[in-house]
Amino acid sequence: MTQGLTLIKQLIREHPIAVCLFIASYFGSIASKVLGFSGGVAFAIGLPALLASGWAAVGHLITLDDDHPGEWSNPEGIKGVWRASLLEMLAKLGAFVLLVIALWI
Repeated sequence: MTQGLTLIKQLIREHPIAVCLFIASYFGSIASKVLGFSGGVAFAIGLPALLASGWAAVGHLITLDDDHPGEWSNPEGIKGVWRASLLEMLAKLGAFVLLVIALWI
């Protein structure tokens, strides 16, 4: 659990503008649905978050093998790097799936 929080803190520290835009788009989309705006408005507001989370999840999935012990990004074979990469990918996929659900409900 603490490893996940460390990753979140690192993401916020390294990319504060992208994180703020993602959060604003994500919650703006949900708020527009709750307030009763049409689905098109909610989708338009949530589109940046949907694209960013989808792009991040697919990109991480494509390069996931690089973090495997002994591979390009992990030549020392440290299993912690592999686990952290898997956790980060699951977080990205989770954000994407939650946004898809929120936009189509």
